[in-house]
Amino acid sequence: MNFLAHLVLAPQTPEGLIGSIAPDMIRGPLPADLHPAVMGSAKEHHRIDRFTDAHARFAQTRARLGELVDARLSGVLADVLYDHVLARDWADWRSDDFAAFVQRSHRSLIQALPRVPVQMQLIVRKMIDEQWLASYATAHGIRARLDTMSQRLSRRLRRPMSLMISESDLAAQDTLLCNDFAEFWPALLAHVDQGRGAARGRLAS
Repeated sequence: MNFLAHLVLAPQTPEGLIGSIAPDMIRGPLPADLHPAVMGSAKEHHRIDRFTDAHARFAQTRARLGELVDARLSGVLADVLYDHVLARDWADWRSDDFAAFVQRSHRSLIQALPRVPVQMQLIVRKMIDEQWLASYATAHGIRARLDTMSQRLSRRLRRPMSLMISESDLAAQDTLLCNDFAEFWPALLAHVDQGRGAARGRLAS
């Protein structure tokens, strides 16, 4: 899952929110001295990613998208497009307001910035300034994000890498993406709840 889904699934505290996106913003191992709540949320991020990668519906999405982009990037593209479906169809999955959630998340992330390395602080500020989360809600916005991500990947790997798909391909994938997400998302929510319930049980024993 990409930034939006991880923020939705995270404990809704400043430390929980910033920890939920830390693994995607800090290169290499997470610093051992991270605040415990930040580290706990970051570890949950990894558990969510493992569940996602192993889920049959997500695998179907990746397989289809692997016909449109380099297959090695299909998982990244699937993560971003699932965030697109979540943001665009927010009212189908959440009872709160999307814009309000984004603004609340931004405030909490700013509050938690001192808890993370400077490297990550700069990326979080960029994410907020450029309104990455809000951009997920439209086809134009998601294509802009994919373009930016493609450029960053190309610079980092020092060779052309593209996550871009055409507007027509995005439209053609829409119903299939929505069907995949509709089966996957409730299963992921249940998995997260189950994990937290098990953690509470271990603490109580």
